[in-house]
Amino acid sequence: LDEEGRWSQSSQKELDEISQRITALLDELSSNRHDAASQKIITEIREARQQYLESRFRILQDIQSHNRQAAIQEMMTRTVQVQKVYKDKVQELIAVQDAQMHNAGVQVEGDFKTNRTLLITLALISIAAGCVMGWYIVRSITRPLDEAVRFAEAIADGDLTRHITTDYKDETGVLLQALMAMKTRLLDIVQEVQNGSESISTAAAQIVAGNQDLAARTEEQASSVEETAASMEQITATVKNT
Repeated sequence: LDEEGRWSQSSQKELDEISQRITALLDELSSNRHDAASQKIITEIREARQQYLESRFRILQDIQSHNRQAAIQEMMTRTVQVQKVYKDKVQELIAVQDAQMHNAGVQVEGDFKTNRTLLITLALISIAAGCVMGWYIVRSITRPLDEAVRFAEAIADGDLTRHITTDYKDETGVLLQALMAMKTRLLDIVQEVQNGSESISTAAAQIVAGNQDLAARTEEQASSVEETAASMEQITATVKNT
């Protein structure tokens, strides 16, 4: 997987190498001398493997197009079935080879060991390939969910600077988009509150300035009244003296 949780080139390379090894093993099996029954089973193994490869290819296409639901559906309804047929045919060939080697005795002991090793290796590699695919599908589900949880926790802690982008088209993608929309709306609300606080601060400052101006005018009026009263007292005193 790459950093975005997508199917990486290294994973594709690993699957290609496994497929090449299986092809080489089947070619080596086919090159050995077999009776009609064994050759028939080998042909059926090749057919089952081809169906498995086609199903695996469809899964990879769905994964690369971020359609994990279709990938899971393909794996559960088709891949599991053809993989079971694939494994059963391998086990059937092992059983046939075991019986033939037992009946042939010492003369074919060398071929028996070689074929048995090849078949066991083939079975193990097939199981490993299935595990790789299963692990990737599980990872592709849990990774975006973990991202959604971390994003929600960041919002709960008051961190509205986080940003997420998603190409997922399933329920997880809808969840991530909804979380992003919620964060955007929270940012808008915070901005509106800040703008309201600034408006209130500006109005309060204007009221304080108006009060100060009114106080200054009141003081001026009081001073004028005092001056007028003093003048009246002087006039009254002058009149009395005359």
